[in-house]
Amino acid sequence: KDEKRRRQRFYLDMAKDVDKKVSKAQELYQELKQVLRGRDLLVWRGAELLYGLKEQKLYKFVFGMEEKESNKDSWKSFVAEIGVPLSTADYWIAVYKKWIIEFGFKVSDLKDINIRKMAIAIPLATSKEKATELLGFARELSIGEFQKILRKNEEPCWHLEKEIRDEKVKYCKACNKKVK
Repeated sequence: KDEKRRRQRFYLDMAKDVDKKVSKAQELYQELKQVLRGRDLLVWRGAELLYGLKEQKLYKFVFGMEEKESNKDSWKSFVAEIGVPLSTADYWIAVYKKWIIEFGFKVSDLKDINIRKMAIAIPLATSKEKATELLGFARELSIGEFQKILRKNEEPCWHLEKEIRDEKVKYCKACNKKVK
């Protein structure tokens, strides 16, 4: 009888520990989502600043580079000096130029979309209408699904019909992928 009570207490304590861990995990997950949203906003702000510095050639005045006539790689030197890889700076600028300058979207329209998705969509964003459509896909799909749509130029699966299999894991009936 004591053994039975001890086992019951053990499982009850274990369940409480699991509840605490679930609660802590959810708390950390929510905080992480906020941090990542903040990061994405900072990336857009960084893209805006880099665009302004490069477009207006103001980077030449930051470290006195304007005095060096033979410095052919002054943009390259500038981004190296600030610790940003040249490829990152150039792709941030390209994304900012396409989506903000060319199509007139606001950062608030794009803040919940990872900038990588925006970069890979640039070649297909040929008009404001197509860009708006791509934004919808980018907002709703994972980066892998988004890339697949862009490569095949096909309609995405919106996972409208779901079924539960394998102990509460949901799958889309149409495309057979795991969904939330």
